[in-house]
Order: sequence, then structure tokens, then C-alpha cells
Amino acid sequence: MSRFTGVGSTYGLSRGDLILVRVEATNTYGTGVVSAANSAGAQVREKPSQMAIPTRGALTSISQIVVDWAALAAPNNGDSAIDSYHLTWDQGSGTWTDLVGISSNYVLLSYTVGTGLIITITPGNPYKFKVRAHNIYGWGPESSEKTILASEVPA
Repeated sequence: MSRFTGVGSTYGLSRGDLILVRVEATNTYGTGVVSAANSAGAQVREKPSQMAIPTRGALTSISQIVVDWAALAAPNNGDSAIDSYHLTWDQGSGTWTDLVGISSNYVLLSYTVGTGLIITITPGNPYKFKVRAHNIYGWGPESSEKTILASEVPA
């Protein structure tokens, strides 16, 4: 039998709150003695906080856009290791498209979008980017969008 009292907003707990736990076991002969409270406790953890706006990487050129972002550290990582960053972009169509971090985990803090078979970077055009972080508790909210101009040759 479990008399777990739960965590989260239902019980008024917030990230970082300390939880002390005691347990008891019950079988066909009755209930045993309740244990002492665990000495270290456990802290409430949750999804990551909102990411800061990504930035334009120094190696952005006429054929590629480099997008950088800052790592989330405790407590903004939900007090749990980040296992993926998800970067999306809008190529000017109003539709957001996944670039990295959904089909497989991506833990680097930079991503390069380059002209290739599927993607064409047009020098001087604005492109929008958003990033969010994931830990074992789920995805945090997306950052605000950052508009990055692809470099172009001087006039």
C-alpha cells in the first residue's frame, strides 16, 4: 500500500523544494514500522526554463548561417541535465521547420544552415530562428525568435 502524497503544483511545491520521504511496507501479516525520513531529501525537478534568444554566429557568410545559443545551467535546466536542444527556423514563409534536435538528440550549442540540395540561403535575406531545451521531464518553452540576415557581398 502506498500513501504517496505527490509533488508538483497540486501540492504547492516548486522546483528546488526539498521533499523528505518515509516509507512503510504492508503484507498479509500487517504493516511494518515506518522508516526514518531520508536524511538527504529529494528536490523537485521540472522541465527547462525558456531559452535566451539565439545569436548570429561569427562564421555566417553568403552561403551559410551559423546560429549559436547559450547552454542552460541549474536551476534554469530544471535541475536536470539537458539532453537535447531543438532549433527551428522560418525561411520567410511564415512556417516554422525543424532543423535539429527532434529526430535525434542534439547537445551542441551551435548549428550551421548551409546552402545545399534542399536548402538555399539567399544573401541579404532575413531568416528567423527559435531554440528550446529538453531534459528527462520534457521540452521547455521556445525562445523568442531571432532574425538573422545572411551575409551579402558589399555594394
